[in-house]
Amino acid sequence: MIDERDIETVGSSVIFSGCSSDQAADIAEKYGSVESFRRNETFSLCPDQPRFGVILEGEAAIYSEQNEKPALLRVAGRGDPIGIAGLYSDMQIKTCCRAKGEICRICFFTRESFEKILSGPGGVAVRLSTLKFLSNRVAFLNRRISCLTGGSSERKLASFILSHTGEDGSFINDLTMKSLSSAIDVGRASLYRALDRLTCAGAISYENNNITITDRSLLMKICGE
Repeated sequence: MIDERDIETVGSSVIFSGCSSDQAADIAEKYGSVESFRRNETFSLCPDQPRFGVILEGEAAIYSEQNEKPALLRVAGRGDPIGIAGLYSDMQIKTCCRAKGEICRICFFTRESFEKILSGPGGVAVRLSTLKFLSNRVAFLNRRISCLTGGSSERKLASFILSHTGEDGSFINDLTMKSLSSAIDVGRASLYRALDRLTCAGAISYENNNITITDRSLLMKICGE
């Protein structure tokens, strides 16, 4: 069931932000399918059933299952689209998602529905918004790759933390310190030094393996953004 708040969320999503309120309402009601997931419940975006979603409530941790151990890609919150990049991809990549918070509600759109949206009222605006979103994601990932493949341990860690935080600023870390050091390609001693330096700088707080961003702008400055 889609209510007025859900329609507002769909309309404010970057994919549909160029549509009028009436167009957003028509899109959500006609083509959207809402699903709910409990805390830590998992669901997948599979290439054989291409679809994308807009998060209506809560958050979802997005993982890639290309490797033996799933890699945390990002945390998506209210209004964020998930799965749009794989909607027309030739790569057979299964993306796994895990609900965060008490409940995570998502409005899903199939590829067939999306094509109908593109050919309907507001379709041009949706095309432009989608292209802008994907272009920004490519630029963002290029900056992340540059940051993770060069620079200091603090810069690599700062970049990784920024890419894996929820709306509340909590770092979503399902990795051990050993795995985290491997993820950013630094030794464990360098990782702990980087944690200490970012903590002393006031960019993060770190206690019992829990990391929280305390100054996002400073963390972004360390990353060179």
